[in-house]
Amino acid sequence: MRVLLVEEVNEYLRSFGCHGARLDSFLYAPVTTDDYALHTSLPYTELSFPSTDGVTLHAMYVPGSEPYTLVYCHGQGGDITDSWPRIELLAPLGYSLFIWDYRGFGRSTGTPSESGIHDDEEALWSTFSSYVGGNQLVYYGRSFGGAPCIDLATRHPPAALIEQTLTDDLIEVRAQ
Repeated sequence: MRVLLVEEVNEYLRSFGCHGARLDSFLYAPVTTDDYALHTSLPYTELSFPSTDGVTLHAMYVPGSEPYTLVYCHGQGGDITDSWPRIELLAPLGYSLFIWDYRGFGRSTGTPSESGIHDDEEALWSTFSSYVGGNQLVYYGRSFGGAPCIDLATRHPPAALIEQTLTDDLIEVRAQ
């Protein structure tokens, strides 16, 4: 049994004459907004930063008092606003919190793709690493957000990785 990458499955579909068929529309269900309407008492800083190809990404940073920074990656059908209640629940831990929108989600520009989100992870790393200081990192990925967290951890290992439900949602494709 082998788990195929999205691009491999797309190539497989094309080999059977399914030209133009892609898994992107299945994997990515971006929620977009012009304004993060956050109703919160938490102090936060809204950030925007460029990805490697010029796409503009958006994130929120909530400062904390503990020597940890938690980077939160939301699921496929949401954005920062939809995930904010979880940030409110995590804030009392005292960790600094970073939550971001992938390309095409929330206020981030562009169109979601596997390679694009990979590039976005590196842009995120460059941005949040300046906020981290000496803090230890914790990556927390919920559902689809587990994939960017796991991928980021392969290049920039955290002190801890929390992956909530991604592996329950994966579809394995048996290589023939």
